[in-house]
Amino acid sequence: MLRTYLGGCHCQLVQFEARVDLSNGTLKCNCSFCSRLRFWHVKVRREEFRLLSDETALTEYQGKNPVAHHPFCKRCGVHVFDRVDTPNATGYPYINVNIM
Repeated sequence: MLRTYLGGCHCQLVQFEARVDLSNGTLKCNCSFCSRLRFWHVKVRREEFRLLSDETALTEYQGKNPVAHHPFCKRCGVHVFDRVDTPNATGYPYINVNIM
């Protein structure tokens, strides 16, 4: 069942809402970036995610994976979601929303 959750960074400059179905399970990514952040997330379709803040509140890190974008707050540095452009076994581009 889809439920709407609100989230954001520590200083609340970056805020979002996402419609999430937690019954589909959560994931713990083991890539070199996410494992260092202990990034525990849930996959969300792009149409189920809405950034409530201005994009200018974000800056982005992009590692070796060219399809994974790691935005984070310019002010406090907290990473709250990822954007994945190419479907990785899902069949659609998606957002990874941090649930911790």
